[in-house]
Amino acid sequence: MSENALTAADVQRLLEDPSAASRGEIATKVGRSLDAALNNAERGLAEQILLILARDAAIQVRAALARSVERSAHVPRDVAFALARDVEQVSLPLLRFSQSLTEEDLLTLVANTTDEGRLAMAGRSTVSSRLSARLVELGNEATVVRLMANDGAEMEADAHSHALDRFGSKPTVPDAMAARRSLSPAVAERLVQLVSDAVRTHLVEHHAMSPDVAAELVLEIRDRALKNMIGDQVESATAVATRLQKGGTLTAPLILRALCLGDAAFFEASLAVLSGIPLMNAQKLLYEGGKPGFTGLYDRSGLAAEQLPLFQAAFEVARETDFEGEEDAFEQRRRRVIERVLTAHEGDDAPAAADWLIAKLEALKAPAHGV
Repeated sequence: MSENALTAADVQRLLEDPSAASRGEIATKVGRSLDAALNNAERGLAEQILLILARDAAIQVRAALARSVERSAHVPRDVAFALARDVEQVSLPLLRFSQSLTEEDLLTLVANTTDEGRLAMAGRSTVSSRLSARLVELGNEATVVRLMANDGAEMEADAHSHALDRFGSKPTVPDAMAARRSLSPAVAERLVQLVSDAVRTHLVEHHAMSPDVAAELVLEIRDRALKNMIGDQVESATAVATRLQKGGTLTAPLILRALCLGDAAFFEASLAVLSGIPLMNAQKLLYEGGKPGFTGLYDRSGLAAEQLPLFQAAFEVARETDFEGEEDAFEQRRRRVIERVLTAHEGDDAPAAADWLIAKLEALKAPAHGV
């Protein structure tokens, strides 16, 4: 017999000793004995005592029992459910850890427990999508943040959207959601309007979204960094280009858009990363190599050959103009790039990339002052 196994003497002590402390000791012992190698008689005796202790009038006894059985795989379901419906001091360990509770039990409990109880449930090692949806519906901000941070919580796009409906105006829930391993493109694209630039960059790197949205997002971040002079812009551009290349989102439309916003540093870094050469080498080819240097670097980058004139025109404009000075400088840049693009394809049908660039330029809004 295991040294932790309960005996008839324990039962007699439980029935005769009025001390709550004594009953608490028995509760701890019975809980620890459940996962031991008990024979049928011993296990039957342990379960009988469990039923008695779960109804004990003293909270400290029920709490001692709950702590001792919170992780046990052998707690009878009815005992686990009774403890999980108790006061917080008793229920929280079961709500957080018990594997004896079924999904239906948890769905019943989530509507009848406290905020602290739902917070405990949000941290369970596994949370079904149905339970996640109910926690999002009924839980407070802290509960939803913990749920989002829980890799073991399954969650459908509707639950993500509902969480943003409820808590999107605060940074905690969107930031926690952005760190999840999987998000639908629609949710990721909604999140970009609610989070910081650092979190936005994470979203682009780790979650699927449309190329247009990714381009808008990354280049908006770059544009703000350039205007506010945040950090070393060349190093920042290289770091961003490298991460995007690893994530497969360093695309021709994104790079073209950067040039049209005047971000030559990002263009330099992008071609260096795509070509697999040091940034200084790429800059030398672009600024000292003339047309052969530009063409050679562009060809090595793997960007489409038919789009070369577009990049050349946009690069020239980026070098010649900036966003400082006149109030209508942005409009001047936009018109000039369109003119260069059209001139480069005069007499020919502009390729799809040119159509895309012109459409995006015409849809752009001038940057807000002081951003």
